[in-house]
Amino acid sequence: MTSKLRQMPLVSCPTAQAAKRVEAFLTQSGVVKGHVARIPFGFDLMPVEGAGGVHVQRAVSLDITMDSKPGNVDATFNVDWKASGGGPYPSFHGELAIENEDYDSFWLELRGTYQPPFGFLGSVFDAIAGRRIAAQSAREFLAKMASSIEAGFQADEAAKPPAPAERLR
Repeated sequence: MTSKLRQMPLVSCPTAQAAKRVEAFLTQSGVVKGHVARIPFGFDLMPVEGAGGVHVQRAVSLDITMDSKPGNVDATFNVDWKASGGGPYPSFHGELAIENEDYDSFWLELRGTYQPPFGFLGSVFDAIAGRRIAAQSAREFLAKMASSIEAGFQADEAAKPPAPAERLR
């Protein structure tokens, strides 16, 4: 049994820089062409309203390949992940796409399917916890990526010399 997953955070960074900045994040995270990286993902196990529940951090083998040339606004990346060492963690196959919003922002869209663990019993696990684990893992991964991209863009903008009109003031 497979389940669908789709997450789409908005990133405050010019769309023209999206592919380059996604690639930079992946490189900084240890993703190298032709190699599998291990990136820690986290999720809340059985969260309780207001109490937060138990946060579980899990090293995940992440295999990402790029489908289009760097700098292409419509870049997509193949994404596969599974838990390092196995365990009750969904394995995912899909893609990360850059979707244009406007000049100053873009959507990071992670879409695909995941296979719950435990074979036939996985459908029960997915209904109880697997769906939440997969969604939270995707949200955490995308939030880290979006935050890194936005911080890098803001730092680059702050380092630019002032425009000529601003220097005259």
